[in-house]
Amino acid sequence: TMDEVSIRYNAFTIRTLGSDQEGNVLPLAHFKSLGDYKLPLHIYLVAASQFIFGNSAFAIRLPGVLLSTATIVVVYLLSKYLFDDYVAIITSSLLAISPWHVFHSRLGLETTPAVFFFTVGLLFFIMTKKNPRRFIYSLLFFILAFYTHHDYWVFLPPFLLSLCIIKRHELMQISVRIRTVLICIIILA
Repeated sequence: TMDEVSIRYNAFTIRTLGSDQEGNVLPLAHFKSLGDYKLPLHIYLVAASQFIFGNSAFAIRLPGVLLSTATIVVVYLLSKYLFDDYVAIITSSLLAISPWHVFHSRLGLETTPAVFFFTVGLLFFIMTKKNPRRFIYSLLFFILAFYTHHDYWVFLPPFLLSLCIIKRHELMQISVRIRTVLICIIILA
């Protein structure tokens, strides 16, 4: 697809020249591409894949395949944590055969890494009840999702605000030192 070509070319220029196709050195905000702007995380993942496997269709699609497979495992863990083994097997199996998931996992697009990072962030957020320090990991994965796909720019802030309101009593139990780190991470994000 045109998006794959754009990601592939930007990853190639990052890997070989250290800049995007416009000459910006290691951009962190966005990559200007063929008529739009791409977020950086997926392009850097593809650049690492190209470094190992060369400039091929396999290299551009490998990060999506690996992360979509890992998403199935994360959904299993999330369902097991919330419910039981039976529900976890059913939900992860349904995700594995979902036409949407299979279709997007075969392409080298930003949607698959975004779903993976969001799901891992959600898993760590839900696990904060047992260990409040996991909130930091949750926040880091949500930030990674934010730098993967533009849809999360709209969806993630109100979603996180809602989660924080729902879990406010548990989040207040986090120590002062962790709160300071969280504030720094939020400012950085």
